[in-house]
Amino acid sequence: MRVLVTGATGFVGMNVVEALLARGDRVVAFDTAPLPPGGEAALGESGDRVEIVNGDVRDREAVAGAMSGCDALIHAAAITAGLERERRDAHLIVDVNVKGTVNAMDAAREAGVGRIVHFSSSGVYGESSFEHDVLREDGATPLPDSLYTITKYAGERIALRHRALHGLDLVCLRPGYVFGPWERNTGVRDTLSPVLQVSVAAARGEEATMPRPCLRDWAYSRDVADSAVALLDADAPRSVIYNSAGPESWTLESWCERLAGRFPGFACRIGDDANIELNNPRDRGILDMSRLKADAGFVPRYGLAESFDDYMAWIDRQPDFANTPL
Repeated sequence: MRVLVTGATGFVGMNVVEALLARGDRVVAFDTAPLPPGGEAALGESGDRVEIVNGDVRDREAVAGAMSGCDALIHAAAITAGLERERRDAHLIVDVNVKGTVNAMDAAREAGVGRIVHFSSSGVYGESSFEHDVLREDGATPLPDSLYTITKYAGERIALRHRALHGLDLVCLRPGYVFGPWERNTGVRDTLSPVLQVSVAAARGEEATMPRPCLRDWAYSRDVADSAVALLDADAPRSVIYNSAGPESWTLESWCERLAGRFPGFACRIGDDANIELNNPRDRGILDMSRLKADAGFVPRYGLAESFDDYMAWIDRQPDFANTPL
């Protein structure tokens, strides 16, 4: 299979590209940015099965050109905007997250691709996130409350409208609190995971201070990528929207305890002088994963222990991890 991945050199995109290549697919990796440090070496063994295409989802012709000859599409390009970007550059956020989705859907339709997996976000639940202990795709009403989540919900609805209008074979994925390999400040990702922040602090020998306790159903980036691939393969999925989260909930403090065992001298505490941004004022309900399991047979593998071991092994291969841009 030849798959176009938009946003391919970003955080989640790189994980998706790796997952596709690992199973033998051919990948067209479409993005405005080059591969991240270490990316060329990581994809080097794939040889001619990966084609890096520099292009912008705002450029309709560029997207159409990259789509030519592809059998499927995973649309992951987005600006993960924070408050400051909302204030200064609303047009760019809308152009990439909304208009870019229109371009991707149009190009997929014109090229006659098969399955399309559109990356949405669990952030679309917005205010509903805090009103439910468990967030089910058909139970929690989306109430997005930031420009990022509003545009992600708009992109989701646009994708589904294209499905209805043109008979596209399309599903949407709503990943939760994602962390793991390839996360960094890419220039279009403003809300970096607390797990990355404390891990970089540990690598730098700095103390990490959190504003409050933090318990979440963290989603490891490899699991999220694998869930997208599972949906790519799912035979006649019965729904169109799927949550993607981790197999268990755990606290950021428990991650810090493991970091302290690996980085002697590292300390993490809760205090008013916080240097770790949790990105939410409180922790939302957990994402229900039963729909993804039933329709795609997907069960996440990376709980606290598994994700820590895999992430540390990945960090060991990144000689400059301590200087990861935050």
